[in-house]
Amino acid sequence: MDGPTIKRLLRESGRKQRDLATALDVDPSAITRLLRGERRLRLDEAPKVEAFFGRAKPSPNVEPRPGDGAEDPDLAPRNLPVYASAQGGETGMVITYEPIEYMRRPQNLEGVLDAFAFYVVGDSMSPRFRHGERLLVHPKRPPRPGEDVLLILKGGGEADFNAMVKTYVGQSRSAVTVSQYNPPREFEIAKADIDGLLLIVGSYFYG
Repeated sequence: MDGPTIKRLLRESGRKQRDLATALDVDPSAITRLLRGERRLRLDEAPKVEAFFGRAKPSPNVEPRPGDGAEDPDLAPRNLPVYASAQGGETGMVITYEPIEYMRRPQNLEGVLDAFAFYVVGDSMSPRFRHGERLLVHPKRPPRPGEDVLLILKGGGEADFNAMVKTYVGQSRSAVTVSQYNPPREFEIAKADIDGLLLIVGSYFYG
């Protein structure tokens, strides 16, 4: 979702920029920059914006109650946003802002308000993750060495993010070290080039 779309939704809904800033837990000046096209919406902020304008019903940030479908995955509501991906380079992807569908929320993401899923493209993490696999992201938990992550890189366009799926190795004051499977290699990415480091907690092909 880009700045002009958010500006239109604010106007149509009659809601205020300061209320959106509160919902995203950012300074109001960040919303002003967003509407001017000087700031990009972070991928983990997109579900909050959808919920703010009533375009999606997020899972409440509480433990699931008996009878809400948690016991039977086939009865659980489809409220986890899924983002599309496209090939964006030798090892990277482009992830869109707008959800292309909603899936049933898996148990390990119950109560995680800003969780989401996305389709992976490319084969740099094969056979760990295959092209077209749907990966689940927990944006609140910090990754530990050996866990898989979605790296959101700065420099994407107005309507997309440059992103990579890698295995987290560690980090120094200035860089994050990651690895991949295909071809096998370990490398560093400067923290100044990273917009987000989000934990991948699972994958699905169907559901």
